[in-house]
Amino acid sequence: MLAKVIDLYRAETAGDLAALAKLDDRVDARHSAIKLYLARVMAGDIEAAEALRCQELISAGVRMEQIADIVVRNIALNISKKRERGLDFNDEGWAELADMHADVLANARLAFNVIVSRDLSTAREVVEGKDRMRAREKAATARHFERLREGAARSIDTSTIHLETIRDLKEINSLFAAIAYPVLEQHGQLHGSRLKR
Repeated sequence: MLAKVIDLYRAETAGDLAALAKLDDRVDARHSAIKLYLARVMAGDIEAAEALRCQELISAGVRMEQIADIVVRNIALNISKKRERGLDFNDEGWAELADMHADVLANARLAFNVIVSRDLSTAREVVEGKDRMRAREKAATARHFERLREGAARSIDTSTIHLETIRDLKEINSLFAAIAYPVLEQHGQLHGSRLKR
């Protein structure tokens, strides 16, 4: 779902958003099935470490479902608005969104790896990606407001869609980062809500 959204911003055609909604339905169904399976496993006679692992997997599933909801409820709505209003981002705006989207996809791959491997260095990399994304979002928002001050017509027309998409990508990235927290906590690598240096 997430991989498709940047292309849909560029050229959304009839049925694309409906297909995205169907993917969300599949995510919901799989999430429910996994959650029920893990709940049954936890109801059995298992070790404390296994129960904790089940809870981590349930939590990761919840985050995946939240990501799918952001894509289908927020991002899809902005794709639709962009098409209906005949809007387009300027070149700098496109570059910002495409770069942020690519970073989120890269962090997603790392987060999926952490789910399976529980590798500490990969978990750190995922959470460090959250910190980088926070800085990128701040810089992209500042550049966007600079374009607005300069009166770039396309920036004015697409302002809300652009800023909401940046915010949604940052939120999705944060949800991927949260998948790595249990591994970091286990190794004493978190300080409050931040990585220890």
